[in-house]
Amino acid sequence: MMAEQGVLSIFGYAYRPMVPMQENDGGFTVNLLENDVLVFSQYNTRRQVLQEFRFQLPPEVRQRYLALVSQARPWMGSVPPLMRPGEDSVSEYTFCFCGYPVFRIEDMVQLMDCPFRSIRGHYTRLVYGLMESISILLLHCGIDLQPNSFTWNQNVIRPLVPMNYYSTYA
Repeated sequence: MMAEQGVLSIFGYAYRPMVPMQENDGGFTVNLLENDVLVFSQYNTRRQVLQEFRFQLPPEVRQRYLALVSQARPWMGSVPPLMRPGEDSVSEYTFCFCGYPVFRIEDMVQLMDCPFRSIRGHYTRLVYGLMESISILLLHCGIDLQPNSFTWNQNVIRPLVPMNYYSTYA
């Protein structure tokens, strides 16, 4: 996942439809940076950034996120790097949790429906549960992260305004 210059991403999530319906439907990424800034980027089908928004979150969000990841430690290191239900996938979900390798799940909803004792289904359900906990955490700040969407409540939180720095020196 991406990070700003000198600032590490402690959580990264990417959703990408494999069969986009429109040119501007290339998915999105969400990164929580160690400086408590959440970065949302939306892409077109050529993986070019369409728009990017940054949100300043309270430090408690980072602390609670790290506690959630710590609770997942017993199983997190065992998640396979790629889980897919079959050959023709329609969506891809990429996860990056601090301290663990990046992994991808294709067609997450379909894999969650795998029978019990299915390794892929088991880990997909665990990851989905962790993602839901993170989503609930962000919802308290006005950010609604769903597996296939990202929105925010402008009555609760607004994107940071990009700063332009101009030098008064020639």
